[in-house]
Amino acid sequence: MALAIGFYRTLDDSLVIIRYVGPMNPDDQSNSHVSRQRFKRYHKATERRRAAERQDSQFFRAVFSLAGVAGALAIGLAVFGMTGGNFDPATMEGLLEPWLGSLSRLQVGGIVFVLLVGGLYFWRVRKR
Repeated sequence: MALAIGFYRTLDDSLVIIRYVGPMNPDDQSNSHVSRQRFKRYHKATERRRAAERQDSQFFRAVFSLAGVAGALAIGLAVFGMTGGNFDPATMEGLLEPWLGSLSRLQVGGIVFVLLVGGLYFWRVRKR
C-alpha cells in the first residue's frame, strides 16, 4: 500500500489536505486509475458546490442589505412624520396624487420594489 499526501487549494483560497492511499502492487494499477478518477470527480463536484454556495451567499447578502436600507428608510420616514418635522406635502404632490386608478406613484414604486426583490429571490431559489 502506498501513501501520498498532497495539498489542494480551492477557489476560495482554502487549503485542503489530500491523502491518497493507493496500491503498491503494479498489477493493481487499473484500480488505481479508477480511484483517481473518482477522487477527481468528487473534488470537482465539491468545488462546484462551494462555488454555488458562495454565489448564494453573495445574493442573500445583497438582498438583505437592500432590505435593511429600505427598512431604515421606512423607519426614518415614520419618525420624521411622527415628530412633525418641517415637511410640506405640497413638495411631494406629484408623487401623492392618484396615478393608476387610486394608487399614487409612491405606492406603485413601493409595490414594484417589493415585486422586484421577491422575483429576484424566487428566480434564484428556482435556479437551484
